[in-house]
Amino acid sequence: MGSLQSVHEQQRLSELYRYSILDTPSESAFDDLAKLAAFICATPIALVSLVDTDRMWFKAKVGLSVDEIPRIDGFCSSAILGEDLRMIADAQADEELSSHPLVTSEPKIRFYAGVPLVTPRGFRIGTLCVADTRPRALTAEQSTALATLARTVVTQLELRLLLKSQMDLQSRTDDVVTTRTAQLSAVQRIASRRNLGACAGRKSATRTLGQIADRPR
Repeated sequence: MGSLQSVHEQQRLSELYRYSILDTPSESAFDDLAKLAAFICATPIALVSLVDTDRMWFKAKVGLSVDEIPRIDGFCSSAILGEDLRMIADAQADEELSSHPLVTSEPKIRFYAGVPLVTPRGFRIGTLCVADTRPRALTAEQSTALATLARTVVTQLELRLLLKSQMDLQSRTDDVVTTRTAQLSAVQRIASRRNLGACAGRKSATRTLGQIADRPR
């Protein structure tokens, strides 16, 4: 990997990690988008795939039981290199993909279509993809819909990040309020003890003056 490519990959990974989404539990917002992609494209497999350093981790999945697979060039890893839809009508007939583990063993993918997940800062951190066990192609309408859903995945990532930022800010605000309240209570207790001490001193002084006044002259 060239130096420029290496730098870009590090920036891309930093962008991915900024979302703090890897290895998180399933979320209905992403699950629903994967299901919708499978329904629109009429495929048994659909994935929200995030491309990490050496693995592809699935935030949402339809038709696969595994949560991740090794990062191997050919499908999602190659799809993030382009700007638009990457479609492979028959992986078995493709020289680069015919020996791919996902083609030679379960689920024995033949057809693949993936759209890069492009963040607002222009980094491609993964794909929304669909796959089938038979050769085929997407219609123009399906391709457009898949691209729209991919943008919606990124929107959900941004909303999730915004919500996390707001929750973190609220947590820090609550911590500050708790600390300030505790400090104020401590100051009030100290002031109360001082007032009680001063009051007791005044009472003692009053009793002493009274005793002096009552002495016979």
